[in-house]
Amino acid sequence: MKHGWIWVLIGACVFGAPAGPIAAQDPIAYVWDNDDGQPIQNRSWCKQDNWNPKGTPGSIDSATIPELDQNHQYPIFDCEDPGTIASLTIDANSNSHVELTFQNSGDPRVLIIEDRDGLNILGDNSDVLIRNNGVLQLNGGGVATIGGTIRFDNAETTAPKFVLGDGSNLTIKGDGNSTVTFVAAYRTLITGQVAAPDDAEVLVLSSDVRMCGSFDIDVLLVNNGRVQTAVDCGLDPGEREKPGTINLICHPKGGSGYWLVDGGKGTGSGEESKLNVDTGLASTGNLLIWKYGWAIFSRPGTFVRDTFWDGSPNDSGHLMVRRGGTLRVRKNLAFDAHRWDVKCVPSE
Repeated sequence: MKHGWIWVLIGACVFGAPAGPIAAQDPIAYVWDNDDGQPIQNRSWCKQDNWNPKGTPGSIDSATIPELDQNHQYPIFDCEDPGTIASLTIDANSNSHVELTFQNSGDPRVLIIEDRDGLNILGDNSDVLIRNNGVLQLNGGGVATIGGTIRFDNAETTAPKFVLGDGSNLTIKGDGNSTVTFVAAYRTLITGQVAAPDDAEVLVLSSDVRMCGSFDIDVLLVNNGRVQTAVDCGLDPGEREKPGTINLICHPKGGSGYWLVDGGKGTGSGEESKLNVDTGLASTGNLLIWKYGWAIFSRPGTFVRDTFWDGSPNDSGHLMVRRGGTLRVRKNLAFDAHRWDVKCVPSE
């Protein structure tokens, strides 16, 4: 028995008293600040020396990419494991260009933002480039304030993704000074974290948002801005020369904005622009089909309210098919367009 007490005393001295609760770690505000004169290959998001304070942002931390002088390089997200942060701010407060680029890789490069209102891309020179296999996932919903461009590029292999967290509701809006632009020259997937019919993620595009190019959209989309197939987003019809394809699938779509089928370069040449509607579309806005544009409805589509071009009120939707445009409605579908544009369009 004596020896037993000795071992208890020795254990208490060596290992100490039982530890109390571990204190919660405080969030850290990380700011990108790679050293002056670093070569371009040292732009790694995962390199601790590129952040102030030294380290890499974690799941409760914020990450800010500010405008820097010409001796600095902006980050490439190249982490092999998914990166999770609380929030991301990219801030170009003058004419300099600030950009976060996802590495072009055969393996996924995944950045997850957890907080509500966790994405802020400020200034029209602040951009995000998401390349092959890149994934930007916003779990917290709320409002994403964007002043520049989110550009998707997958010319090689796997389409990049813009993902909404399970059951979240995300509104994209401008920063008050510029137009928000999503651009995809090749197919890009806008989807939810969990594809479940009864748990739809909702994406709302404010009136100052344009989504241009080729997208597959399977979230519930409320378009109050512009969704258009022309990759270059040209507002002048003469500039719409890069065709794209937008597939509206799964959850219903709607909104008070514009749906433009533009950018086509020729019928039968494989260079038509296409809007494929394979879901319910209950829009209060406008559908405009430009030359060499195809709108193909596999589910009912309804346009019920609109305003005229001069802003005066009108009780019906607006469907305009320009010379050379095509409207196709699948057999046995009820398609209801309350107002057809009957203006004479000059030959081109």
